[in-house]
Amino acid sequence: MEDIQNTSKVTSLRVAQAPFDDTAGDIILRSNGESKVDFLTHTLFLVHASPIFETILSLPQSQGNPPSHDTPIVEMHERADELRLLLLFCLPASIPEPPTSLKQLYHFHCLADKYMIDGVKVWLRSCLTGFSKEMPVGVYVLARHFGWKEEAYLAAKNSRSHPLSELVAWSSPILQDTPAVFLQELLNYHKECSEFLVNSMAEGSWFWEWYYSPYVPSFEVEKGDCCNQQFQTATRRVGYIRTWWEPFLSEYRSALANVPCLETVPLPEIFSKISKGAGKCPKCGPSVLENLLEFVTMTKQTMAYQLDQTVRVPVG
Repeated sequence: MEDIQNTSKVTSLRVAQAPFDDTAGDIILRSNGESKVDFLTHTLFLVHASPIFETILSLPQSQGNPPSHDTPIVEMHERADELRLLLLFCLPASIPEPPTSLKQLYHFHCLADKYMIDGVKVWLRSCLTGFSKEMPVGVYVLARHFGWKEEAYLAAKNSRSHPLSELVAWSSPILQDTPAVFLQELLNYHKECSEFLVNSMAEGSWFWEWYYSPYVPSFEVEKGDCCNQQFQTATRRVGYIRTWWEPFLSEYRSALANVPCLETVPLPEIFSKISKGAGKCPKCGPSVLENLLEFVTMTKQTMAYQLDQTVRVPVG
């Protein structure tokens, strides 16, 4: 609830710009700060939009200045820019410009929450998603703070397309006003996704069931056939595999360890490295990239499904 204050020391005073300069208004809300601004508006709009205003306007008000102007004045705690935004929330059929930053969105939400203007919070919730891809950490933290599970889920998923170092280095004033545990849970989720994807390629995992499937290219060869190197499995089975297969898996694992998102793996860069060695083999060199791309395409969907089924997204 706002306290009614009579301020005698005013460095400067001016009337707000439209639509808050309507002389037909029956109430003046005066902003705080050295440069005060008078907002002329209508009691009906304020009371209808916010129960807090209903309480404020039920209290005795000071009279206008000059004395001939008898419009009641309410001294507010908000600065002029904050008060203008608040009153735009209250005007029917008026929607302010969407927030341009997470800090601004958080500030808008605090203002709407203070005055219990629920419709604005619904609008801000829809605005939050627009920041999710580029700033998943901030979106996740705010979504958890506000209890918005769908937005937190999407932001956590989007965080996987960023390196962990980038998430750790992310900083914003909103972190000072939200529980640190939210950020820690997001970082833990990112690490768990990386570990799962890397470990899923270990010998004996479900990934290797795909490897031995008749529906995907096989990279094992007969002894002396093509480019090959001997290997021994955990069951002590000896076989021969193309020399570029293990380097490919190593590059693929490394990419997912840093950024656990199957959609952002830099396949062109990896294929370029692998093709330098594979190109020396006249037999498999011409088809290596085609085979690897086919393999990645067919296994990616299953890996993504296994990841979603195994690593829980922390949404509260």
